Amino acid sequence: MSQKNNDFFNQFLNNELPKETPLESKPYEKAFTQQPVKSTPTPKIEVDLRQTVKSEPEKVEVNSPKGPGVSIKTDEKYERFINPNKKRNQIIALITGAVAVLSVIFYLIFGNKVEVPDFSAYTPSQIATWGTKNNMTMLYVEEYNHEFEKGTLISQNIAPGKKVKKGGEMTLVMSLGIDPEVIVTLPDFDETWTTDELMNWIDENNLMNATIKNLADETIEKNHFIKSDLDKDLTEIKRKTKVTFYVSTGSPFMMSMIDLKTKTEDDVKAWAQKNNVTVVYEKVAHDTVPENQIITQSIEPEIEFNPKTETLTVEVSTGPGITVPSLNSMTIEEIKAWATANTVNLMLTEKYHNSVAANTIIESSISSGEVIKKGDLVTITISLGKVGVKNFIGDTEISFMEWVDEQNLKGANITPSITYQYVDSAEKNKIIAQSLYDRRVETGANIQIVVNLGGHLTVPALTGLSEYDARQTCEYSGLTCVFTYDYSNAPDGTIASQDRQAGYNASEGDIMNVIISKGPRP
Repeated sequence: MSQKNNDFFNQFLNNELPKETPLESKPYEKAFTQQPVKSTPTPKIEVDLRQTVKSEPEKVEVNSPKGPGVSIKTDEKYERFINPNKKRNQIIALITGAVAVLSVIFYLIFGNKVEVPDFSAYTPSQIATWGTKNNMTMLYVEEYNHEFEKGTLISQNIAPGKKVKKGGEMTLVMSLGIDPEVIVTLPDFDETWTTDELMNWIDENNLMNATIKNLADETIEKNHFIKSDLDKDLTEIKRKTKVTFYVSTGSPFMMSMIDLKTKTEDDVKAWAQKNNVTVVYEKVAHDTVPENQIITQSIEPEIEFNPKTETLTVEVSTGPGITVPSLNSMTIEEIKAWATANTVNLMLTEKYHNSVAANTIIESSISSGEVIKKGDLVTITISLGKVGVKNFIGDTEISFMEWVDEQNLKGANITPSITYQYVDSAEKNKIIAQSLYDRRVETGANIQIVVNLGGHLTVPALTGLSEYDARQTCEYSGLTCVFTYDYSNAPDGTIASQDRQAGYNASEGDIMNVIISKGPRP
């Protein structure tokens, strides 16, 4: 074997293909590709290095399962298959393997993750479906929360939008709704609570079994609290406590108000009598509404009201208003004539005045230019001038005091001063002196009088005397003694006491009460 063939053989043994073969293979390669041959099994090559190759190598065309190629015979016993596409196949295999590895890496990094949604809009079944689809273990924690409805999501431990590895687990906090065991403090419910206020309180405290029922009531206003079925001494309840609140629908005798503005006063009176409605009539002057026609009503038309408890007030027109003239420039007779002509009620009063002359107007209840209506009351105060004091000497104290009271009602403001004297020569209980009389005095004057107590006498001492002696003494003293009997520690039949002190002054005819003893009380 030549040196060249030995080199080729050595390359063959080292599993290396030569860049060029000793034989020209290109024509055969071309013919092989152009003329396909049936595949035949590649003969097994056995190499015995101990044998010496004696002949030149022979090139033989061979079809192999690995593809078309050439088989090189080194001698009759040694042959090797040469595949010209081996390097290309190796490159393809490497690329395919790299792609597969990259695909696995991409899947492990990206393909095995899922984006977590916002579960707040999911139903429980949708959450379970998502977990199954993404091989996620969904852990549920339940707690009471009055802000979230039962079965809705409160929170999730992985924020929405975050990507997580499939096959992991998530924790979702789900709402059990309102906690029925929470304690609620009861306010002081009374008739001032309206239905709306009651409903707001129920909502704010999340009561679970509260009911509001309507109940007719004559005394409590419509849509106001009447009562509840809770114990009056109860101060707090649980949210789950069953409770019923009753609110008023008003009186069963409620009626709808009609429009009275086109009615006359007589029409309203007839309607009120028929429907048992209490009406207050107020007279008001009006330039456009005819006389006796209704101007306004306190309860508007179509409003429900209870005629048994509510009063209707209406304004009745008295026709155009009356303008008050300057009364101070008119005489009393002229004022009376004006009041009669305009159907105005006139009341004249008299009053003492230190500076305004008599029969002159001091004041009036209305001013000049003021507008009033028919039937209005006009009060005019006329001056009486200064106070004229008459002579009361010889008259009684009672007569004088009656006169003082009468003058003081007219503004005299007289202050009386009364003293008493014993005068034998004058009549008893008569005025014997007066400081001011038969003259005019200013208001607030002080008038002094002296009243005679009659003849002077001294009160006798009757205590301890016998009944007979006491009666005799009283008769001679000029006093009028009144005797009565009573139990006392004084001896029986003697005088026990007297109500006037002995030795003091008295007038003839004065009364003295005397007690005659009946002895000690048995």
